[in-house]
Amino acid sequence: MIQRIQTLFLLFASGAAFGALAVPFASGTGGGLFSDGVYMANDHLGLIACFAVAGALALAAIFLYKTRKIQSRLAAFSALATLAAVGFGGWLYWKSGMLATGWNPWVALPAAVIILALLARYYIRKDETLVRSMDRLR
Repeated sequence: MIQRIQTLFLLFASGAAFGALAVPFASGTGGGLFSDGVYMANDHLGLIACFAVAGALALAAIFLYKTRKIQSRLAAFSALATLAAVGFGGWLYWKSGMLATGWNPWVALPAAVIILALLARYYIRKDETLVRSMDRLR
């Protein structure tokens, strides 16, 4: 399980998704939802749910290494949940009218989740084709 590269990609994607819940993405001045001046995923329940689902799907996919088809789908759904979180978070940020005064490097965490989940999916598919070609040789 650990010796496969997609397991490491899924583990890092899960860590990045759960890490996105704990770090601020931007600071600025604004009102409403971001009245404290810090833009975090914890500011809205929808963002918490999307990032938590993305992390949980990536983590669950690690333990489904015997069923590569389901593992591949969970990795794709993890990337989609993160993409939904980014879209929803961007819409909330735009709607609040918050003026950014500074960006943190942690804003790259959702992109890392998407890239790592898609890389894991690529290597899962590569593993599946290798297993199928070995079955043909038998």
